[in-house]
Amino acid sequence: MGNERPEPRVTAELAQAVTRLGYLRRQLKELETEESLLRDRILSEISLWPHRSFPMKVGTFEVRLGERKGRVDAQAAYQVLSGQRLLAEVPTQPDIEDVAQLDALGHGLARLTMPEVTRSQLVQLYQGAIKWQPQISQEMLATFQDQARLTLDQYRACFKDGKPIIVTLTVR
Repeated sequence: MGNERPEPRVTAELAQAVTRLGYLRRQLKELETEESLLRDRILSEISLWPHRSFPMKVGTFEVRLGERKGRVDAQAAYQVLSGQRLLAEVPTQPDIEDVAQLDALGHGLARLTMPEVTRSQLVQLYQGAIKWQPQISQEMLATFQDQARLTLDQYRACFKDGKPIIVTLTVR
């Protein structure tokens, strides 16, 4: 057993660096938590203020409000659209379910003599390998809501945290 290596030694400098990094990570986590709480508190007070109020100076800092699109919750949106019988109108995209079946399809195509039995087998392999998933977008959901095919509550339910629009806060 000549390949055994001696246990590496932790030097004082390495131990000090690891300890310092560990403390920094804890401090960063605490600061991120505090930042999130302060953002929520500030947003709860100013999010309904008129947009013309921004940007505003507060002491030496400038406060800006913005908006960004919320993230679609694919599972929730699927449930809502399915319940409203709107899935047939949603474009789909392929999702490879079984790579082995896809490989078998490739090998089958390589043989390419096409009696009906072979063609049928190839179609079966293809259908087993590809699953078509609905491609649900924020724009499509907004269109359904604009056309009154989704209620406001159903529309909101399609987004993470029920928020199609997220108000953002910037303090510089």
